[in-house]
Amino acid sequence: MKKSPTLADKIIRESLRPRGSVKRALGRDLIEAKKFVLDKEASAFLADLSHAAYEPGIKPESKNACLDRARVLSRLPHAMTWVEYDSREFRRRTLEAYGDMVGSVEGEGLCHQDEVAPAIGWLMKPMRSGGSTFMAVTVIDLVDEITVLPYGICWSTDDTVLRHHDDSGALDQVMIKGKPESLRDVYDSEIATGIIGYKSEHVLMEFDAARVDRDGARELAREFVGELRFIWALLSTINDIPIGFSRIVPTKGYVARGSYRHFVEHTVVSINLPKGREPRVVAKHAVEMSRRRAHQVRGHWRRDWRHPLSPLCAHAFDSDMACTVCGGRRIWIEEHERGDPALGYVTHDYSVTHDKD
Repeated sequence: MKKSPTLADKIIRESLRPRGSVKRALGRDLIEAKKFVLDKEASAFLADLSHAAYEPGIKPESKNACLDRARVLSRLPHAMTWVEYDSREFRRRTLEAYGDMVGSVEGEGLCHQDEVAPAIGWLMKPMRSGGSTFMAVTVIDLVDEITVLPYGICWSTDDTVLRHHDDSGALDQVMIKGKPESLRDVYDSEIATGIIGYKSEHVLMEFDAARVDRDGARELAREFVGELRFIWALLSTINDIPIGFSRIVPTKGYVARGSYRHFVEHTVVSINLPKGREPRVVAKHAVEMSRRRAHQVRGHWRRDWRHPLSPLCAHAFDSDMACTVCGGRRIWIEEHERGDPALGYVTHDYSVTHDKD
């Protein structure tokens, strides 16, 4: 059997097998998506973008501000976007320049170089048409098999609050290497970005209960913690880093379900660093260039930190938005502008739909 030139091809081929391990729906989405493949150098530079602004010596408030800037700028270039990278090159550069940081929270690594999967990919799409909320599904190439992580990471690029069904915003007892095994107040945003202290209501991890139990979900979250930070690092700086694009139109293919199919068209992303420039310096400059641009914030309800809502309460609000059961409150934030207009303006469009009778 011909070797698949990209992880995307490998996934699509597996989805076409009669008893393949990948769902047909994922294969169809991947065929539709615009596909980008980071070459070895670009994959290594992704490590610099992901870690340079978040090293252990940097102040927590600086890390949190940097993450939130990246979140706002992390809109997709296409409605359905696939990005895959060489995870071994990513890991090699991480170990070389930053120590054992990848796949961890605050510098506690989980695996050695020879244990890293050859490639990792993200299938990203809007959660609703025309919206500013997106979801990424992570796919791992394990050489002999393909693993689709049984959860999606969701984020909003405006002030839309994402909530769990129980309205808690936190995962109970998530196990993270290097930290206490029972962390009742760990937010999804901390797990997804790998930065303890980044507590954001604009990030959500949705687990597929049909595929994995709570213990399995905790273990997977532990192994792949921080993946959203890598996604944001790429999406938020893509216009500020020296990159090149090469369109690849394969002429070869394979036979599946009785038909000959070409390997998929994709774009190879390469990095063109100035001669003699240290990648860490270029990465820090790119992150600084992506400082939060001005944007309009729509009016919204916010939890009052002085009167916190209990996550175990069903809530019964009075006319002042105070819960008569737990005593917590919500406060209304008026529409306003945030950020520096001199750096550009980020526009969020909202789509209003009505259910048909």
